[in-house]
Amino acid sequence: MKLYICGDSFCVEDPEYGQNWVGYIRDQLPHIDVVNLASCGASNYLIYLQTKHAIEENCDFLICNFTSSIRQEIKVRDDSHNIDSVARYYNSVLDNQDTSMICGSWIGIDRHYPGQVDKQTVILIENFFKQCVDFPNLIEKNYLYIKSTLGMLASLPSRPWAWSRGGFEHASFSNSSAHWEFDQFADSHISLNLWDYYDPKPLRPYYHVANPTVHQNVCNQYIKMLQL
Repeated sequence: MKLYICGDSFCVEDPEYGQNWVGYIRDQLPHIDVVNLASCGASNYLIYLQTKHAIEENCDFLICNFTSSIRQEIKVRDDSHNIDSVARYYNSVLDNQDTSMICGSWIGIDRHYPGQVDKQTVILIENFFKQCVDFPNLIEKNYLYIKSTLGMLASLPSRPWAWSRGGFEHASFSNSSAHWEFDQFADSHISLNLWDYYDPKPLRPYYHVANPTVHQNVCNQYIKMLQL
């Protein structure tokens, strides 16, 4: 049986710095094949693509963690693909350098991609978003990505799934006070949010939260929610 993990860096494993909640799930459920599609800097759109891929791969269980709205997909080279998919996106854990797309926060997008984006391109990206992109507009579009992804999961009642709102739109990262309606998916939502423990200063561990107790609690909640 396969459990797929979809999300951003809060789901990414970084064994050199100790286990995160995904690693704890692996250890506690050796009979489950854990497939981690999460990537550092993933946008809510990329998380949608991860989820779509997991469903196409006939996942038995799925965990989906969403992120902040300031993440963006950027083309760094041409390819021959006519349909977008997770295979087109660079993943810092896999270090698949030949991909055509990267994804990250539009401020400092080179943080995880030092060899993928030159400084001039970084400046162009940052200036474009600072001058031309409206943040409330961006949040509403990300809300639609998330609702669409959750709706896709809810249409598959035979596959247990759980999710976290994560960084959308977390108080530590956004001044927005608006309310977004997710009540219909509340039963599948985890009560513990890793973004509440976020330390933005160090680049690693990739999963940002150093406290192992927090990761164990997240692991335990997901195992209980999915009845694994």
